[in-house]
Amino acid sequence: MPRHSLLLVITAAVAAATIAGLIHFLPTTHDGSSPARAVVLHVPEDKQTDAEWEWWHKHYPDAGLLPIMHSMEGHYGHIYSHYLLATSKGQKEIWFATNMRDE
Repeated sequence: MPRHSLLLVITAAVAAATIAGLIHFLPTTHDGSSPARAVVLHVPEDKQTDAEWEWWHKHYPDAGLLPIMHSMEGHYGHIYSHYLLATSKGQKEIWFATNMRDE
């Protein structure tokens, strides 16, 4: 392989590795919009539900007093607390991470 081609291959490999590293290590916004972006609350397990309700009342004050639906769902090997809220802008799904594993 000519020297020029080898240099291009090495440069492309370094660039690909750099981009992959940046994408992997960029901080993820935990806005609760999906299981992958679930809100992480650092509270004891017995305070989890209260903290979830406090979080969504703070971030969605127009959501009413009670959620439309709540379920515990397994995704990516973990259990997530999933709420469906009715807001003035329509229905809103919120996902919270728990410390439980899905087996």
